[in-house]
Amino acid sequence: MLTKISWRNLRRRPLRSLLTGMMIVGGTIMVVFSLGVQHGSYGMITDLACKSGLGHLQVQREGFLDKPTIFKTLKDAPAAIAALEADPAVVGVSGRVEVGGLFAHGERTVGGLLMGVDPVKEGTVTTLPKRLVPQLDPPNEGAWLPATRGEDDPLPVVLDETLANKLKAKIGDEISFMSYGADGSIIAELFVLIGLMDAGDGDTPLAFTRLQDAQALLVLGDRLHRLVVAVKALKDVKRVQRRVSLAEGDVLLGWDEVMPGLAKSIESDRAGGYIFLIIVLLVVLLGVANTMLMSVFERTREFGVLLALGTSPRQIVAMTLIEAGWLSALSVLVGAIIGGALNAWLGEGGIPLGEYSMDFGGMTIDRMPAINDTLGLVVIPAVIMIFGVLAALMPALRAAKLDPSKALRIDG
Repeated sequence: MLTKISWRNLRRRPLRSLLTGMMIVGGTIMVVFSLGVQHGSYGMITDLACKSGLGHLQVQREGFLDKPTIFKTLKDAPAAIAALEADPAVVGVSGRVEVGGLFAHGERTVGGLLMGVDPVKEGTVTTLPKRLVPQLDPPNEGAWLPATRGEDDPLPVVLDETLANKLKAKIGDEISFMSYGADGSIIAELFVLIGLMDAGDGDTPLAFTRLQDAQALLVLGDRLHRLVVAVKALKDVKRVQRRVSLAEGDVLLGWDEVMPGLAKSIESDRAGGYIFLIIVLLVVLLGVANTMLMSVFERTREFGVLLALGTSPRQIVAMTLIEAGWLSALSVLVGAIIGGALNAWLGEGGIPLGEYSMDFGGMTIDRMPAINDTLGLVVIPAVIMIFGVLAALMPALRAAKLDPSKALRIDG
């Protein structure tokens, strides 16, 4: 009975109900669509950052992230590799070793990080092999690290542009490197520069050589400092962390732990999106409250009759809230469907950036993709609907507190 009366009341003033509904629909569309683009862009940026060099996950020795040292190697790298490769969400695993030292060319000396990577497997987890940049003077495309090296062939090295520029080194030049090995000895070696790499946003100058050569140079044997892992999708990161067991002392870190700066930046930007959401909620709150308040004023005599006939104040409140619930639920449903359809239509194609496209980690950001997730398509629309119902609470309580004798004397 109360539902029928509430539905009838919405149809009594169709234009007002339509305008209020359109306001809620518009707000819901904006929220669902903006969150879809926002979350889609976060996912794309995070994925590109992971693929640019650090991976979606990393296996390290506990404490290595905060204080990396040549002596903190993985306790059981083969077991970790086997466990990760057996997980269906993992698409690639690549080992690395690294050490800081001094690079020299001619009379120039620069501090930097020498990193040993697997020339083949690295391409399955990051875009490092694709980040080569051509040398302009003299022109030379350069090359990535070879999968194999002859016994008499020189040790190859790829430098990032920052390090190469500081050393004023050209492709084909000899680069000397000095550091210390895992046995505590001083090491020194000559490399031949075979390629240049986009330096990216890192502060530390980087040099890359073959994993086997670096392990031999650093007296590490077959030990590793890191395992860099790529997964099928970002949502698989936490799942893999839960499923994979490692030797005691080895830890599996997610991208947000390896790149805390990126994670904090995303959270800060996400806060801006929530401010927009709050504005939409306030608009919905005021719009529904105004509609229901006007409805109560117009139906004061009707409420007086209902109260005089024995309708309880609780039923009056319920009837008004049901009316607001119908209006909010239908409007939010329509808005969520339209907003979700927009996100699905844009999908991976996203919003083209045109002339504002940029290169990042060997890949081009030329679009803003959109996604539908539980938060944007279900949770937030549900919150908007709840706010719409709550907005009617004050007018409902006012109607329930009417004095029937006074309400019956009001014309309308």
